Amino acid sequence: MIGAIAVAVIGLAGYVFWDPGRGTIEWHKKKYLKAFERLSRTSDEDNIKVMEKHLSSLMERGYVQTARVSLTNTLAWDAIRAAYSGTNADECFGPYSAAYNFVFVDPDGDYGVTIVAPTSRLRIVEAAIRQADVPEPR
Repeated sequence: MIGAIAVAVIGLAGYVFWDPGRGTIEWHKKKYLKAFERLSRTSDEDNIKVMEKHLSSLMERGYVQTARVSLTNTLAWDAIRAAYSGTNADECFGPYSAAYNFVFVDPDGDYGVTIVAPTSRLRIVEAAIRQADVPEPR
């Protein structure tokens, strides 16, 4: 019994203090989020550079991808607003701030949207933006 408790305590401590290996996807995510949290307290140019560096590394490793959606019926800001308030917004952007989930959606001119998102979410976010571009049936 004491051995089982000791193993559980050691396992829990290992999990709590685990530091992902330098250069791994998890390491870059952790460093990005630390810089993001510092940025929310103070706008520091160095934090922005750190965030950009780690986001770029996540792109290089294939965790995050970029897509551009061209719109024909809706302005970019309207499509973005519709996607953020749509029925599958949590699936697209996550339950917390989109930045915590590595999802970024920005207008690219009046009729374009650039999406940066994890590979697992990119097509979902892209579909939500495209859906916002479809006119409502009359």
